[in-house]
Amino acid sequence: WQSIIKFFIMFPLYTVASNSFAPAYCKGDRILLENRFPELGERAVFTDGLKAYFRYFKMKGNDYCLECLNGRGKDIILHRMDEMDCMGTCISVIRR
Repeated sequence: WQSIIKFFIMFPLYTVASNSFAPAYCKGDRILLENRFPELGERAVFTDGLKAYFRYFKMKGNDYCLECLNGRGKDIILHRMDEMDCMGTCISVIRR
């Protein structure tokens, strides 16, 4: 049990709450995160303290961009990295 508990502390799971990411991610899918900042092009979960955002991490010009995964919604442009906190980088998805 200790190794299972240690695994989920090191690699948290977040459950997709709606079908807004479909067809790539559906309601009930679990996103497995690694506790590290993403490299360019990787998917990660970011938060502004109120809401969590599952986005691609990219650059647009000299600014950081949290790009929508499904093309719906607005990309988030960051001028400084301290405008958002990274909760982890996606390493796998567990389908329900």
